[in-house]
Amino acid sequence: MSGVLKYPVLTGIRRMFLLVSPNETSFEKLEDVPNYVDEAVPFFISLVLLEWAVLYRQGKKPRLNDALGSLSNGLLSLLHGLLFRSTELAGFLWAYTHFNVITLPWDKPATWVLALLGVDFAYYWVHRFGHEVNFIWAAHQTHHSSEEYTLTSALRQSALQKYYSWVFYLPMALFIPPSMFLVHTQFNLIYQFWVHTETIGKLGPLEWILSTPRTFEAEREDEKVVYGLVHNINTWEPLQAQGPGWSPGKPRLGLNSDIPQIEPNPVKYDIDVGVLRTAYIWAHYLIILLVWHPMLAKLRHEMSSVMMAGNIVYIVYSLFVFGSLYDKKWYADYAEMVRVWLFVVIWISGIPLPVSESVCWFYATCAVVWTLGVAMATVSNSDTVNKKQK
Repeated sequence: MSGVLKYPVLTGIRRMFLLVSPNETSFEKLEDVPNYVDEAVPFFISLVLLEWAVLYRQGKKPRLNDALGSLSNGLLSLLHGLLFRSTELAGFLWAYTHFNVITLPWDKPATWVLALLGVDFAYYWVHRFGHEVNFIWAAHQTHHSSEEYTLTSALRQSALQKYYSWVFYLPMALFIPPSMFLVHTQFNLIYQFWVHTETIGKLGPLEWILSTPRTFEAEREDEKVVYGLVHNINTWEPLQAQGPGWSPGKPRLGLNSDIPQIEPNPVKYDIDVGVLRTAYIWAHYLIILLVWHPMLAKLRHEMSSVMMAGNIVYIVYSLFVFGSLYDKKWYADYAEMVRVWLFVVIWISGIPLPVSESVCWFYATCAVVWTLGVAMATVSNSDTVNKKQK
């Protein structure tokens, strides 16, 4: 591999498209395996921005509210990893310790290729069961709750799916080294990101051997695909998107009578909150995504479980508030006022926060400005009510 291709940016791009060699991505010890998913985040963001540029050029306007809903669900699905080891990896290690029968060499290309195909094959069945078994669909439906099919929808993940998906990978523990399993579960996730979009068409020969959006059934060319759920959730708030999506007692594949008549051009759930509020929501979300969460991941072995749990609760509450602001819930402004002032109180009390002082001052400014805005809106609404009563 030439030196220029090992430059971090080019290496990250190659990883996005699985253009890596066994030699550079094989490791003997589990702890030596890089966190490829975390390292891919800048490339996820770059590709999303590139897709938005292409959509604008095509005369289509990306929906930022839907994008935030997807990204919030994605971040929600990662939070358990700050406290616990990956469920899939923990299950695999247990099975490998007790049932491994053949120890394939970790440094052989054949082992690397076998692990690649094995993980992708297991993922196929995870996905298929997610659509065919009602109680599993209850978790997987989160991924399909977007009414768009863009790169951000690839990141709309269930926080619950990982608690059953690990079972499908257990047979690999009979012969695949744990380090190789960890490498390819990450690459499988990264690979699935860029094929979750209408902007990219068929993938040619790759569709013969790997899972793609067209793996299960080719779409009819004369019908426009309508994305979303049978009964859409109509909210950008991620906690509501986490299920349930099934009812006990129904057949394995559900009831056809539950399926409504699908219109070719349905009206999508969309609420305009204005440019300033959109900028405000995204500024606070990006602080959590790009600063707060990465710092927590870095400190997860040093921070106490209680402190980490407190940070996770605050992030979950923040995601709830951001979705509520986009939904224009009646309580959203008050919930945001509580959120920013809670941050300020924690900061002033001297409790360590995983963000810089400039971010703390930004929050303090937002707390003051937001409180004034809520007070003015309350007074204005009160005057309006009084005038109507007169």
